[in-house]
Amino acid sequence: DGGGCDVEILLPTAEPHRLTLGQLVIAAAMNVTIRSSDFSPASGGATSGGAASGGPPSAEDGSLAVVDGSSNKVEDRGGFVYMTGGALVLEGLHLTRFRGSTRGGVLGMRGQGAQTLALRSSVFSFNAAQWYGGAVYAYGADGDVPGSATLEVSRVAFLDNSALYNGGAV
Repeated sequence: DGGGCDVEILLPTAEPHRLTLGQLVIAAAMNVTIRSSDFSPASGGATSGGAASGGPPSAEDGSLAVVDGSSNKVEDRGGFVYMTGGALVLEGLHLTRFRGSTRGGVLGMRGQGAQTLALRSSVFSFNAAQWYGGAVYAYGADGDVPGSATLEVSRVAFLDNSALYNGGAV
């Protein structure tokens, strides 16, 4: 064990989770999973809806945990999560209405040091960044910074996300 930290956060689907201030920061040696409590990773998807059939889920999928960022205030990278290292898995989530971050309305990756971001069976809708990556800013995941970042996207829908310069979604 390299002294790392493994954390799993289960969000119930009964009602939206509203963020009002701040963000989760993932640093080196941290392995974090955030998923819907109704999401079944063993079956590869949600317990019902689009993800279970192999396609991306829909925003109306009742098994997705909704995280609403409409009241959240973050001025720089990542309105929900900012990564400086480590690994993050998001599964079975509907992340919506994050705005105001300069890079990555929902998620921001610093791109220095080893990082892994996996987005699975989720929906990103109506998110906006002031500059880059309306939903996700994944600096370094495009190979510009060798060995710094890995981005995996599987069965994810990006709907109506925007950024002023580049990457309306990612």
